[in-house]
Amino acid sequence: MRTTGARAAVKTAAELVVAELPGAKVADLTSVQRLIGSSLTAVDLSALTRLETLFGIVLLAAATGLIFALGLIERQRSFAVLSALGAKSRHIGSFLWSEGLVIVGIAIAAGVPTGLGIAYVLVKRKRPAEAALFGRKR
Repeated sequence: MRTTGARAAVKTAAELVVAELPGAKVADLTSVQRLIGSSLTAVDLSALTRLETLFGIVLLAAATGLIFALGLIERQRSFAVLSALGAKSRHIGSFLWSEGLVIVGIAIAAGVPTGLGIAYVLVKRKRPAEAALFGRKR
């Protein structure tokens, strides 16, 4: 609440207003900023971040392998026809490698700009919130 009155008098008046509300508490802005700042910086989340990153990489590899394996199973007949027409196994292998590289290239071309855009939005949204919460000027 914004006011031009004495802080102690305003705090006492606000406490009277919220006295009957369960769980409501009146505190000054400085102590709240100190509490939030110490709570946010006291927690080390680096191990959790590494675990989530590892899980994401494993999940990505598993999903990619599953999609690739299902594609191979689906096209076994096509590979048999290519072999019958005289294609060597290295030709079929190079076909599979080129298909995989095209898929990876498309994924990178779509994923990098998307990731950078999301990171940009998150950083832009976080900085004004920090400035408002901790009184920092940009």
